Amino acid sequence: MIILTCCLVLFVALSAHSVANSQNVWQYTTPTSPNHLAVSPSGNVFVGYQGLYTLFSESPGAGVFRTTDDGLSWSLMNSGLTSTNIVGLHCTSNGTLIAGTHLDRVFRSTNNGSIWTQVPVTARFSFFTSKGDTIFASDGFWCRGVFRSTDAGASWSQQVNSPSCANGLTITSTGYVFAATGTSGVYRSTDWGANWTPVNSGLTNFNCSPIVTNTAGYIFVGTVGGGVFRSTNQGGSWSQVNNGLPSLNISALGVNSSGHIFAGVYPSGGIFRSTNNGDTWTVLNAGIIDSVRNVVAILQTPAGYLWISVSGLVYRSINPLVSVRQEAREVPVSFWLGQNYPNPFNPNTTVQFALPSSSSVSLKVFDSIGREVATILDDRLSAGRYKVEWNAQPFASGTYFYRLQAGSFVETKKLVVLR
Repeated sequence: MIILTCCLVLFVALSAHSVANSQNVWQYTTPTSPNHLAVSPSGNVFVGYQGLYTLFSESPGAGVFRTTDDGLSWSLMNSGLTSTNIVGLHCTSNGTLIAGTHLDRVFRSTNNGSIWTQVPVTARFSFFTSKGDTIFASDGFWCRGVFRSTDAGASWSQQVNSPSCANGLTITSTGYVFAATGTSGVYRSTDWGANWTPVNSGLTNFNCSPIVTNTAGYIFVGTVGGGVFRSTNQGGSWSQVNNGLPSLNISALGVNSSGHIFAGVYPSGGIFRSTNNGDTWTVLNAGIIDSVRNVVAILQTPAGYLWISVSGLVYRSINPLVSVRQEAREVPVSFWLGQNYPNPFNPNTTVQFALPSSSSVSLKVFDSIGREVATILDDRLSAGRYKVEWNAQPFASGTYFYRLQAGSFVETKKLVVLR
C-alpha cells in the first residue's frame, strides 16, 4: 500500500522558542512538515521535506533545509537538487551528505549541503548506515535490496545477496551489518555486505523496521506488534524488552553516546528512553504537543542534543540528554584526557577530554587483555572541552582501559568496574 504524506506547506524560517514550562524536555524548531533528519559532525542539522507522490509521479517537496545555530534559523540548501521530494537523508562521520528522492534519484553533497550532485545509481534510498566512507543504503520502497558505497557515496553497487525489502540498517563495532525487514525479520552480514543470513532466534514478530546499535554493542530492533527486541550477542538471539512501553508498535529508534536507547511509540505514544539497555523505559514527552506524538526520526548532535521528527514537526531537546556535552567553548591549548570519575564505579562513569582543534574523535574501551569491548564515542567534534558518560551495565567487574584517539593524539587510562 502506498502511503501519501501530507501536503507540504510553504517553508518560512522560524526562530526556535523555549516552551513556558521549565520542566519541559523539548522545544519546537520548525513549521510543518519535514520527514527526515540528518546531523553533520560539526553539529549542523538538516531536515528533508517529502511531498505527495504516487507510484509514478510526484509533487515537489521543499527539499533540504539546514540550521547551524541549533534551530534558531534555517537556510534552504537545494542547489543542484533536480528532485526536492526527499525520502531519505543521511550524513556520514566524515561529513558527506546523501539524499534519496522519489522516482529513483540519489544526490550527494560534500560541503554541508551547499551544492548537491546526482550520483549514478537508480534507487529510492530511504534508510542508511555508515562507517567512515563506507555507506549502506536500502531501497525498501521498491524492494531492490541493499546498496553499498565504499567511496563516500560517489558510486554504488547493489548487494545481490541482500534482503530485498530492508527498512532499517545498522553497523556494529565489530563491523557486522544488520538489516531489518518488514516481512522476514533481521539479516546479518559478517563480510561487509557480500552475504546475508537471517538471524531471527527469539524474534516473535518479523515485521521489523528501525534497528540501532548502542555503545555497549547491543542491537535493538523495533517491530510492529512485538515492541522492541534486544540482542546481546551480535544477533545470535533476541529477547523482548518492553517494560514501560505503552504500545508494541515501534516507529523509530535512536541512541546517544552514553548508550541510552530512545524509542518512538505509536499511535501517539511519543518518545521513551531507556538508560539500562532496554530493561526499563520511561516517557520523555514533556513539551511535545499531545496530538502529534508519532515519532519517525531520532538523532543526536555532537553536543549531546537530541532531535526528533514527530508527526511532521521537528523538536530539539532543551538540554543535552546526557551524552557528549561541550563544557566550555574556549579553545584548549593542548589535547587532554582526564581520569574517569567516579572510579571504581557501577554502572555509570564520566570521562572528560579537551581538543585544541576540530578532530575526528574515538573513545573506546578495552578489556585487560586488549580486546575492544565498547565504543563510547566515534564522531568529529569542534575544539573545546567535553564530558561524556558511559554505562558499563553489561560488563563484569574488573579492570578495563579507555583510549582517546583524536587526530595523531592517543592516550589510554585505566578504569575499574566494581559490582
